[in-house]
Amino acid sequence: MEISNLSENQAIKLLGVITLTDGYLQINKKRCRWELVTIPNFELHKISKDLFEKAFKISISSFYKTKGKKYRSTEVSGKKYYFYLSKLKRITKDNFKFLSGESKTFKEFAFRLAMDLEGSISTKFCVKKKSYKNKLYYQFQFEPELKLSFTDTPKIENWIKISKDIGFKLTVNQDSRFESRMGGLRTSDKEQILKFYEIGGFATNGVISKSSSNNIVNNNDISKNEILKTILYIFKNNSDLCSKYFQSKNEADDYRKWFVQEIFLPTRNKI
Repeated sequence: MEISNLSENQAIKLLGVITLTDGYLQINKKRCRWELVTIPNFELHKISKDLFEKAFKISISSFYKTKGKKYRSTEVSGKKYYFYLSKLKRITKDNFKFLSGESKTFKEFAFRLAMDLEGSISTKFCVKKKSYKNKLYYQFQFEPELKLSFTDTPKIENWIKISKDIGFKLTVNQDSRFESRMGGLRTSDKEQILKFYEIGGFATNGVISKSSSNNIVNNNDISKNEILKTILYIFKNNSDLCSKYFQSKNEADDYRKWFVQEIFLPTRNKI
C-alpha cells in the first residue's frame, strides 16, 4: 500500500495501529511525546515518518540508540506537537475500532503492520506421544505458527473481528499467565499461512529477534518474511515429509533431526 495514496485520516489510523502495538504515546501537562523503539528496522521507522508527514505535514527524524543493545528510535516530542498527538490519542482510545469502517485492502495492510510489530512466525518440529487402540506410537509434526501477541481482552476482541473481515481464521491462544487468560491469536493452518503470504506477508523485512524462542532460525539475521517463504516452499514441495509416524521415540527424534538438517535448513538457506 502506497502511503502517498492514503487520506490524512487513513494515515492517522495507521499511526494508531503502530501506537497500540509497539508505540508509546504520552500527553499531559508536563509531557507531549510519541515514540517507536524497535530493534534496527529502517523500514518500520520510514513508514512511521512517512505517515506523520502524510497525516500532519510534519517532518520527524529517527536515530540509533544503545541500551546494552542497539535500537532504532523515532520520536515526536514537545508541546508544539500537542494538537497532532491529541488527534492520535482520540482515535486510539477505543483500541482498534477505528479500523471498522475501512476497506478490506486497508485492513489487510493494517493487519500486516500489526503482525510486523506485535506478531511472530515460528517453526516447531514436534515429536508427540500418542495412542491408538491401546498401542503407543510417536508422531513427528512440522508445525509453523503465525501469532499476534496481544494479551488484553479488548484488543483481542477487536482483532478477531478484523481478521474475520479480511477472511482470516485465527484462534485464541489460552494462557493462564495473563489476567485475560489469553495469550494472543494464532494459526498453524497452512491455508491461513498461505493467505497471509498472498496479501503481502509482514509489512517490512524486519529480522527475527535474537531473543526469540525460535532457536532453529535465530542464529542469523533472517527476516520473518524469509521464514514465511521457507515454510510455504516446504509445504508445497515436501508436504509428505511434514508428518510421520514411528513406533519408538528414538526413531521419531532421529527423523526430527534429519528433517531440520536436510529439509528445513537447506530450504531456508536458498530462499
